Amino acid sequence: MWYLLNQKSFPYIIFNRGISFKDCEYTKVIEDVRKYCDLSYFIDYMLSTVKVELEKEYVMQQQANLANSKFTGLDYQTLLYFLTLNGLKTVLDFTNLYNKFNDKKSVKEIYETMIVPLLDKEVLDIERTTKKNMFCDNSNMVLKLRNKDQIDYDKVKRLIL
Repeated sequence: MWYLLNQKSFPYIIFNRGISFKDCEYTKVIEDVRKYCDLSYFIDYMLSTVKVELEKEYVMQQQANLANSKFTGLDYQTLLYFLTLNGLKTVLDFTNLYNKFNDKKSVKEIYETMIVPLLDKEVLDIERTTKKNMFCDNSNMVLKLRNKDQIDYDKVKRLIL
């Protein structure tokens, strides 16, 4: 990863990123390849993983284009983790995912440094609050993409095919 970043070989990082987010599945695929002596399990896994990561890249770029100010590297990272979440996309779920892959930060710090900037840039919206608190008396929030309807998801499929 260090070498790829230093060589600005960003497209190859997508492979590594996809594996990181689904490391249990990756391990299972490797086991299946060895067990059945069939490389097609691995090829299928990698193609589907790359497809998902390329879709995220497309959505991130579209969101950056629609934002009311320029994205920072941290904005891209935040949006990547947000797009990686499954199910409800709450601040607490986001924090758990972030802390799984990075040095631990408090919910308050993550909220203030990562979520608030995307709320301010009108990339994320608060869909609703929950009964659970994030920190102090601040309710946890369910977040959603603001400009989701302005993204041509059919174009994503055409790009991948």
